[in-house]
Amino acid sequence: MSETDDKPISKYDWGDEFLDMAKYGAMNGHSPTYIAELANLRGDMRRQFLRDITNPKTKLGAEFRNGKSLAHQDVETTIHTLQIAGDTDAMEVALKRARLEYITRMKEDLFGL
Repeated sequence: MSETDDKPISKYDWGDEFLDMAKYGAMNGHSPTYIAELANLRGDMRRQFLRDITNPKTKLGAEFRNGKSLAHQDVETTIHTLQIAGDTDAMEVALKRARLEYITRMKEDLFGL
């Protein structure tokens, strides 16, 4: 098995513009389909973009996941800051998010989801 066999093959070499679009689109909560629409992609190029952005092994997919991770960190930081300021709604949101994260981890551990 050669070194390139385990790397996903993409017809397109997505440049920095598309990588940034994937990252910042994810940071703003946009779906891959919406990002493709913003990029005005059509036909085969759109299909390949959607395949690559949803595959974490590609550069495009890695940037999309990185953007989602950064957005998650921003939300966590904002909620934490509001909690410190004494915002009871932020405390409730933090509790709900912690519970949801716990449930998600349990699903992963029990069912491999």
